[in-house]
Formats: sequence, C-alpha cells, structure tokens
Amino acid sequence: MCRAGISRRLPLLSVRLALTPCGSVPFSTSAHALSIRTDSTFFSSNNSRNGLVSAGQFQGKSLQRWEATLRDAPGSRRGFSLIETLDLLALLLILPSTFYLLGSIYPPSTLSLLFPRPAPPPLRAESEEGKAYTAKLEQELQKLPIVKEMRAMTVKPDGSEGEWYETRPMAKSLHPHSLTSSVLRGPSMFALPPLAFVKNNESSAIIVLHVGRSLCGHDGIIHGGLLATVLDESLGRNALLNIPSKIGVTATLNVQYKKPTKADQFIVVRTELDSIAGRKVNVSGSIESLDGEILATAQALFVEPKYAQYLKNSGVSAALGERPRPRILDMDDTKEERVKPQPGKA
Repeated sequence: MCRAGISRRLPLLSVRLALTPCGSVPFSTSAHALSIRTDSTFFSSNNSRNGLVSAGQFQGKSLQRWEATLRDAPGSRRGFSLIETLDLLALLLILPSTFYLLGSIYPPSTLSLLFPRPAPPPLRAESEEGKAYTAKLEQELQKLPIVKEMRAMTVKPDGSEGEWYETRPMAKSLHPHSLTSSVLRGPSMFALPPLAFVKNNESSAIIVLHVGRSLCGHDGIIHGGLLATVLDESLGRNALLNIPSKIGVTATLNVQYKKPTKADQFIVVRTELDSIAGRKVNVSGSIESLDGEILATAQALFVEPKYAQYLKNSGVSAALGERPRPRILDMDDTKEERVKPQPGKA
C-alpha cells in the first residue's frame, strides 16, 4: 500500500481505536467517526510525520467535542444532587401513603370485592348491641329518599287515600322454621322486616329491605341463592295476592344476575304483575341498589294448587302484608268522634 493511502487511513484508524475501549459509546455515535474521516482529508500525503501529528491533534479535539455533545444531550446520564435525591425519596414515600389513605376512605369497587373489609361476628338479637344495631337500621330505613318519596304517594294532598299503600310483610313469623322471617331474622342477616309500597290494585310493588354481612357466599357479596330467595318471596307476594285463595306455589323461577350485590346495604325489589290465566300467575321483577343500579332480574310463574281451598289462608295473608282495610265507623263511634272531651273541661 502506498504512503499516501496509509496517511489517509491513519486518522480514521486512530480515532476508532481511541473510541472503541469506551464501554458507554453507543452504536449511533459512528456518525462522528464518519465526520472525522471526511474532515481528515486535509492531511498532506507527502509528509507522513506531519500527517500523524495532525491526526493526533485532530483526534484530541474531535474526542473533546464528541464528549461535550454527549454530555449535553437530553438523555445523558448524570448523578443526582442531594436535593433531587431527597425530593425523589419524599415522592416515593408520600404517593403510596396518599393512595392507601384514599383507597381506605373510598375503596374501588373491584378491590373491595376482591379484598373485603373484615367484618365482626354477627350480634345476637336479644343483646343490647343487637337491639341498638336494629334500631339504628330502622332509623336509616325511614330516612331513605325512596321511602319518603313512596310514602308521599300513599296519601293525596287532600288527605284521602293515595294510589299506593304501605305495609310490612313478614313482620311476624309464620312459624319458628320460616327461613326469612325466623331462621335468618336478626342482626347481620335480615335485621328488619321488609318495607313494602304496593299499588292498590296489587299490580306492582316496591319493597325495601336490608341484607346483612352474614348472608354472603364470597365474603362481602350476598349469596346468589339468597337473592333468588328474596326474588321468590317478593314475586310470590305479588302473585299470591292476585289469587282468590291467597295460596300458590312456585312453578318456575328464572334469575339473571347482572352485578355482584354487596352485603350490608339496603336494596330495592320491584315487582310487576304480567298476566293471570286461570290458576296461573306470571310476574317479573328486579333487585336494584339505592342508586338504581340493576343487580338481578327474574321472571316467575306461580300456580294455585287444586287443594288450595282446603288450606287455611288467614296466616298467609297476614304474613304477606295485605292491604289494610279502612276502618268503618258505626253510629256510636261517629258520636265519639264528633263529641271529643276537651282538655281541662269535665
């Protein structure tokens, strides 16, 4: 190879040898080597000694310029100052604590389903704590917006009877082994009898009840079979009150579960009378949250058995919460109503 060819290649070779040992040099920096090769053509091919000296000087200046460019690049690595390190540590400590606190106060629905809050064991109904718990729930029930709204529809502005009436189904147990009115009645279960608002013609009803923490399958989620029982009894009430004998049995019950029903909350059951065909009554309904979110829907067929006429139905009608009949005053009652003794007068 001629001397001129060697002198032209030495600058590029020396720069490559100088840059190769640096482990932090990225592959993309080969563009600097290309620019160096282009700039090195000014070396004289006639004087190899001068060419080598100039190549060394050029190598040093190019390497300094390349290091300055890499140092000033936006993605370059550099150490953190003490203040920046403290700020980063504070951020790493404050953010998790803040999210944990917010999650405890306002738990996300998915996380609360997967990791429910621990619940205390159920209280005994006869204990003082159990009685206080039940009384508090009853106060909350009476203050619910849907209860106030429906109660206003039971009486017209002129004081006459409204389109709806109010009743408490299963306020008294049919027998000690009744599932919802005896066995599952108590704090953390069905602490209160349902509160029902029913149309006077028995075509539809709105029932508000509380489901406790001890009615769960998965912890914090009401058991699906329990919801089917609630729908069966609510739809059955609507159906049976449209049967003359007030006696009926469930023929079919189809339930569609829409969303998990969280425990320890008030739920609303809406029922509708669909059709009556002889001894068969079709009804449908849904379970909703207080916010109107549909949790489950159902359709059912109830049939009056042929032996219904031989069964006593007085207890069933009372348990279902029949429409209270208006009191009819006789002549003596009318006189007593007209002539009322005034306080302080004999």
